[in-house]
Amino acid sequence: MKNINLFVLLAVFPLMFFNSCDGDDIEDYLGKRKTEDILEWQYSLPAVTNSGRFTKETPAVDEDDNIYVFSYVANGDIITSLTKNGSLRWEANIGDSGNVISRIAYKSGKLFFISHNDDYPVVNFLSCYNSENGSKEWRVEISGDCNAFSVVDDGIITITDDNINYNYHVTKFDFNGIITANTDMELNYSENFTLINSFRNDVYIMGEFGNTSIAHIFKYSFGGSYFTKEWDLDLAENNNSADFAIDGAGNIYVMTNGYFYSISSSGTVNWKNNEVDIYDMEIRTNPVLTDSTNILLSYSALFKLNPAGVILWKNENENAGAVIGKNKKYYMIESYQGPKCVNTDGSIYWYSSLNISTAYPAMLHNGNLVYIYEREVYCINTEAGGLDEAAEWPKIYFDYGNTSCKK
Repeated sequence: MKNINLFVLLAVFPLMFFNSCDGDDIEDYLGKRKTEDILEWQYSLPAVTNSGRFTKETPAVDEDDNIYVFSYVANGDIITSLTKNGSLRWEANIGDSGNVISRIAYKSGKLFFISHNDDYPVVNFLSCYNSENGSKEWRVEISGDCNAFSVVDDGIITITDDNINYNYHVTKFDFNGIITANTDMELNYSENFTLINSFRNDVYIMGEFGNTSIAHIFKYSFGGSYFTKEWDLDLAENNNSADFAIDGAGNIYVMTNGYFYSISSSGTVNWKNNEVDIYDMEIRTNPVLTDSTNILLSYSALFKLNPAGVILWKNENENAGAVIGKNKKYYMIESYQGPKCVNTDGSIYWYSSLNISTAYPAMLHNGNLVYIYEREVYCINTEAGGLDEAAEWPKIYFDYGNTSCKK
């Protein structure tokens, strides 16, 4: 038996303890869970979901755990609504709204998404559908350079352009499709707007310069009937984020193809880390934040970083779409393997062989996870007990557009 250096033990043990401190006791390894033990139900959609669209296949879930998903067909995309038990509620062909290019979001009995036509020049539309029966309520034209929006308590924020080159506006619509705020961004160049998220009275927008993916971040504050530009920041690298994460102090976290950034609420870089390797630009990552503002970042591996940007541990293998449960455990998909659960110290609690690749899930109020992969909707049983309401950013899009059990 080899001797163990006492100094090494003394150095390593505190680090191991620190790494695991996110509010739970580390449980024993459960091992491999069989598909029949974790699969609550499975539903086949009428067409494929085109999984190359980053997070466009992320489900929306309402207060009653009804589920809303897209599937994509040549003659018009389809919204399918399912109950929490996997039964069909309704299907709506939305072909007259064009081809869907955004996620679907739910709020107050309404569903929102962005689509575009196939004509030239391209015109994008923000559409609203009734969540009870799938009927279209309204559709408004927005910028052809924007495929993102943010849902807030009293409306939707996106980008419009009046059909004039570079005449971009930060625009807020109420839930009836009426403009309630419209502020000129005063840009004289082309941008492609791919991320918009809101926190309190602030709006964060990810622009990508011209035909590139160079990341350009804007912050606007909202004053009731107008937006005020606070700052913009050029990161000089390609955006590789599917969503921002924002902590309680207003710091934002975003991934490029060069660095993982923490940016303060005043627009200065707190730190950047280039040890987090994201090697596939076709799959965009999203950070999530724990209740102690530790950071989970996943794709080529699952990384956990502390608030200073130091990597605490790395769990190998490709992962996507981490979600934090009330039990403080982390749930995600390991590519070409299936769902798995990870303890706060990075050890595997359980894993499965359900053949789902990259997916960004929603969590039901009972802790079950809903994933879409190709043309299948999967509901996975977990011990999470629901979304972690104490976590600062427990899942992609925080909450709106997915479960309504937080915020």
